Amino acid sequence: MGSLSNYLELELLDHVFKVGSYTVPTNIYIALSTADPGEAAAGIAEPSGNGYARKVHNSWDAASSRATANNGACTFAAATGSWGTITHYAIFDAITGGNFLGYGTLTTPNAVVNGNVVTFADGEIDITFNANGFSTYLANELLDHVFKVGAYTVPSNIYVGLSTASPTDSAGGLAEPSGNNYARTVMNSWDTAASGATQNTSAITFPTASGSWGTITHAAIFDASSAGNMLGWAALGTSQAVVSGNVVEFDAGALDVTLD
Repeated sequence: MGSLSNYLELELLDHVFKVGSYTVPTNIYIALSTADPGEAAAGIAEPSGNGYARKVHNSWDAASSRATANNGACTFAAATGSWGTITHYAIFDAITGGNFLGYGTLTTPNAVVNGNVVTFADGEIDITFNANGFSTYLANELLDHVFKVGAYTVPSNIYVGLSTASPTDSAGGLAEPSGNNYARTVMNSWDTAASGATQNTSAITFPTASGSWGTITHAAIFDASSAGNMLGWAALGTSQAVVSGNVVEFDAGALDVTLD
């Protein structure tokens, strides 16, 4: 099962939070490695020579349940000598060099010698989006965006909402206050995600409550002022009962969004 790289995670955070657009590469390349690349590609060990080259593969399944997989087999050229024992695959946006997009571990390491042909069968390269935080809706949209299935268009506004119960990644369990002057609040100003996370750069101030909103336990992010799609959620550090006259406010930097 494969994971996204640190580079791609930061690019997607910036894309979602209106800091910068992630442009899908012209081609997606599969690489092989004789060591675990890790999320920053520090351990990547691609074969050298003997007919080895990354293999372009631009056909991927529409993401479902936070995962996508290669559509159709991905077959490398026959080895003309030893490539070593392949333990991992990696995904890049260029035939050489380029940006590291993701990686995964082979179920069984494979010693490649002269005349061998490495093939990933249909669906064998499986890239997943971690659960708990980003919604399943957004996870699927971003996987489709990266893997050339469909573009994710950033919403005109990002809204922060509140909940008195823990949402699930599918937005089940979400319990926003109703009435008493409650409304989601727009926040379109976020930091560049260079340090591994993005944060709101200014305060998020909700309308003054005109009655009880219940005990707020979670915050959530949406693409519309009502209904729409939930993009993500998180528990508050401290739950807070909101009564008439209270003003809920998140200071600048209080909402810290990471993508692991």
